[in-house]
Amino acid sequence: MTVEGLRADDLMADTREIARGVRTSGSADEARAFDYIESVLGGLGFAIERHAADALIGYPRHARIEVLAPERLTITAIGYALSPSTPPDGVAGDLCFVGAGSPADFGRHELRGKVALSLGAGSPPKAVAADAAGLIAHVHIDDRYGHEMCVSPVWGSPTPATAGRLPATPAVGVRAADGERLRALLSRGPVSVRVVSDVYRGWRPIPILTADLAGDGDDTFVLFSGHVDSWYHGAMDNASANAVQLAAGRLLAGRRRDLRRGLRLAFWSGHSHGRYAGSTWYADHRWQELYDRCVCHVNVDSPGAVGATLLSEAQTMAETFPYAARILREQTGVELGYHRITRAGDQSFWGIGVPSMFMLLSEHRVGDAETVEPFSAASPGKHRANPWWWHTPDDTMDKIDPAYLLRDVSIYAEAVRGLCAERVLPFDYGAAARELRDDLRTYGAVLDGHVDLGDLAVEAEGLVHAIDAWQASDVPASRRNRTLMALGRALIPVTYTKAGPFGQDPSLRASPLPGVAEGTALARMERGSEAWQSLRVEMIRERNRVRTAMRSAARALGAA
Repeated sequence: MTVEGLRADDLMADTREIARGVRTSGSADEARAFDYIESVLGGLGFAIERHAADALIGYPRHARIEVLAPERLTITAIGYALSPSTPPDGVAGDLCFVGAGSPADFGRHELRGKVALSLGAGSPPKAVAADAAGLIAHVHIDDRYGHEMCVSPVWGSPTPATAGRLPATPAVGVRAADGERLRALLSRGPVSVRVVSDVYRGWRPIPILTADLAGDGDDTFVLFSGHVDSWYHGAMDNASANAVQLAAGRLLAGRRRDLRRGLRLAFWSGHSHGRYAGSTWYADHRWQELYDRCVCHVNVDSPGAVGATLLSEAQTMAETFPYAARILREQTGVELGYHRITRAGDQSFWGIGVPSMFMLLSEHRVGDAETVEPFSAASPGKHRANPWWWHTPDDTMDKIDPAYLLRDVSIYAEAVRGLCAERVLPFDYGAAARELRDDLRTYGAVLDGHVDLGDLAVEAEGLVHAIDAWQASDVPASRRNRTLMALGRALIPVTYTKAGPFGQDPSLRASPLPGVAEGTALARMERGSEAWQSLRVEMIRERNRVRTAMRSAARALGAA
């Protein structure tokens, strides 16, 4: 999409205005940013809705570590969002180094009643492992900058079923130099420490704003979302993203007669301090509307950063990948590789069956001068890393490159314009069915002799052929679009979630077909044991769920 008439200076001005304050979820500074966004979009003729959503929010206020023996030393620490506070006078115990802090690392030590010291910033998996180990506190050695983190594995605000998963072990981070001082002390003998952490954790109202531009065809819409709350001033994360949303709104408002579907811009709070509480609230409270009318979710986070040259690893679903690759190629000449979208970044709508694309689009390469040191290193086969200022007080306006911000607007604006304007939704569910078939074959080989998935793989192969034949057939656009939405509603909840349409999976790394993936643990268990038997019961139910999803997809094709 051409961005004629859109100036980088205007994008920077929007970013600067939103980044004026420290936008903690539910704060006055955040409310001012929402006011600005509302005034801009209201002036463009968007229909505005603003909600006050009750959510569990957490943010650190003060943290320190006192070395009690073999010498006296006080170290400034960083508390973590949604971690519990210590008592006012802290908790004291012996320090134990546990490597990277994985469950296996924890398992090599007797840690009950101790303070663990581990490499890398806090994270939900490490919080889960710490609770299981019976620690009294967990100290994380971050890089030299120190990054604010949310360590709760509970996606969104807790329910009675998930409240018990909130972190129970106080956790703090220290910068690399201080962490090495603690390790050096441990190398000479026992170390006793006191950890003091004061963290706000409570229910409070947070803002959510949506802005609608109606389409001329039907009542469906594209959801284009980003969070407003931030750590510190958050110019990159996420004021520049909100500026991209405003720019796309301006561009599409000028072309509203070309839109067959509506555009809904959504601005969340509770991302940084509530583990995606805002988008999850919206999924719950607008569930039926999203199910009936939302054709796709496009998310924007941290665009336009200095040094963000990596575009080829943007995340999509299999069904949205061909369209995303086309947009990126047309706008930048970059060839997008397929990277299956991960469980992060306000992806709260998978259970509803809404297809998704993007989250982090323009990124930094591992090893660039701008990237952080060790904890953000990319996964094998990936090259992306976080910039060093991410989640720090240094995320300020000098970290935004106006040319890159304009580039990212062109990508996002064209992506949402096409989704709103193209006669037929540009989704390839044949690719999604192939991914499903291949995953079933892979898991079936692991589970051979425990649970038979062979018939599911055969049925998935049949679904591949059926979708290919349907996609090649002559079907009117309106019916084709309804069927494409029905395919997503059938397949996405089972291929991306375990909780299904009305729940939220934890904020932990998830494999494709997560319910089946968890069942592969059967192959590592003693056959016939109580644990084996109970997991096998669950796997039989999951097998039924997958079969039902595929047959629902097949019926949708037949109805077309």
